[in-house]
Amino acid sequence: MQTYRTHLVIKNPQRVTLSNLSLQPGQHVDVLFLADEGNRSAVVQELVSMFKEAQSLPHIQALTEASHSSLRLDVRIFRTPTSPV
Repeated sequence: MQTYRTHLVIKNPQRVTLSNLSLQPGQHVDVLFLADEGNRSAVVQELVSMFKEAQSLPHIQALTEASHSSLRLDVRIFRTPTSPV
């Protein structure tokens, strides 16, 4: 299944027109609309606040530089692509 992505602003919610698509007449498609909530800055601020609160927890503050180094190594290992079997 191929995926196409486009962004548009809804002018009339009763009718949405998509044009210049690489589709064939008669081809069956699934359509999914993801509406922007419009309050991203509020969500970002909430996440920053939660992050600061989490960092203030005693067991988080007790992490040593060695723990951070070990964690960075774990992340690098996880992100390293593996060869196909």
